[in-house]
Amino acid sequence: MSDGWAILVMPKVLGGDQSRQIYYARFQDRVEAEEAVRKRIGAASDVSVETQARIEGRVFDEMKVKPGTVSQW
Repeated sequence: MSDGWAILVMPKVLGGDQSRQIYYARFQDRVEAEEAVRKRIGAASDVSVETQARIEGRVFDEMKVKPGTVSQW
């Protein structure tokens, strides 16, 4: 069972490129997870925040990520 999501964040950088960062959000709902990541990083409207994969709860347990939180490891 999925207990969270890997979220790809791509802020624009000078020169028109984009950097890539992965965050992990322990929320059942995909949209709620994306919004939690946006809030955590203070993302502007032009920052791309996209769900990449489902993550099982045991992975979050091993990384000591509590339900309802966002982490980056």
